[in-house]
Amino acid sequence: MNLMEVELAARHAWPALEEQEHPFGVFRYAEGVHRRANSLYVSPAARFNSEELIAATEQFFRSREQPAIVRILQPKNSFEHNFESLDKLLDSKGYELQAPSKLMTFDLCERVIPAQEQGRSLLCCCELAHWLLAWHAFTGRGAEEIVVNQSMLSKIKHPVRFMLVKNSENQAVSCGMAVLSERGLGLFGIATREKSRNQGYGGKLVAALINWGRSAGAEYAYLQVESANKPAIRLYRTMGFRDLYSYWYRVKMVSSKNAIE
Repeated sequence: MNLMEVELAARHAWPALEEQEHPFGVFRYAEGVHRRANSLYVSPAARFNSEELIAATEQFFRSREQPAIVRILQPKNSFEHNFESLDKLLDSKGYELQAPSKLMTFDLCERVIPAQEQGRSLLCCCELAHWLLAWHAFTGRGAEEIVVNQSMLSKIKHPVRFMLVKNSENQAVSCGMAVLSERGLGLFGIATREKSRNQGYGGKLVAALINWGRSAGAEYAYLQVESANKPAIRLYRTMGFRDLYSYWYRVKMVSSKNAIE
């Protein structure tokens, strides 16, 4: 896999409500729900004038009454200089750095996911609406976001699996979803309810999603995780995931809106 392939797969795996393609990248908008769906994705291979890019970004999001957000990549390749210069300019214009994150990958052709203890928990597939209720409960997201999330995830055009882990009392304790796009399996929405963490539920869920993707023809898996989430990163590395690149968001706040979560 390579950076450009993974970036495209991740975009398709979590559609925005609106997208506008330009030579320098893609504007994504979803009523302010999630940075990933409300930001400019700059194309890694694009050549651009940073001032013009920023002006276009501010115009796009101002017309939708949202803060201007630019997603900045830190790839280990020749594209890095473009993003470094853009990031410095955004910083000088007062754009706040938010949510530094890692994109991690797992090579399904070369590695086998470690066996997970089954215990007394149960893995089950579910419909999107049921999955969203669990994800919102585990992550503390507002009920007002459910409709937008349902609209976005209903637009997925690739094979997708929504999964829950239930405990011995038949209560949902962990959730996650996977989207298969070409060779790549994207893992999203991995969450465990607070009082059930550190009990192996997350690892069991990730393993099940990966095994589904492998059986469906995926050659690699990828996921995105905030750098501050040390327990999750530790789990993923233990399972065999490796860092591919980092990214973060630069956000220009507007007085009438709060930061996007």
